[in-house]
Amino acid sequence: MATPSMEKLAQALPQQFGFYHLGDVELIETRADNPSRQSSRELPTQTAVAFTYQGDARGVLALIFDSDLDISIYSEMGNVIASRMITHLHQKEGADILLSPPKVLNAGQLAVLMKSEQSHKRTYLHRQKDQVIQVEVLIASVAMMSEEVAHA
Repeated sequence: MATPSMEKLAQALPQQFGFYHLGDVELIETRADNPSRQSSRELPTQTAVAFTYQGDARGVLALIFDSDLDISIYSEMGNVIASRMITHLHQKEGADILLSPPKVLNAGQLAVLMKSEQSHKRTYLHRQKDQVIQVEVLIASVAMMSEEVAHA
């Protein structure tokens, strides 16, 4: 099985899903350029939870959200998004990929991911009651970067 391209990884992200009793999550259209040149938000006010994936594809999926939000809720959202991406790749491409448990990234680790030349960023809206919360998903092919992220 050929390694899925970054475009295939991005296409495997779920379009929308019900997030238990916590509302709905929907992917909104964004450009797929390098996210380090798109991000207008300040890193110190953000938290990132990362899931590494390995096997037929290797990299990191990070969910980036405002630091004042509940980390357990958004860790679970990241888990749902990453798991659905992996499941889609297995069903459609036959990819055999394992997913790690979540890891909270420090600012240095997030900065390394944001600089990745082989990455895609997508924006999701979490709608709960009368609130709309924006979160970012960054997927990065980091065969060589995994060590950099771990040691940042």
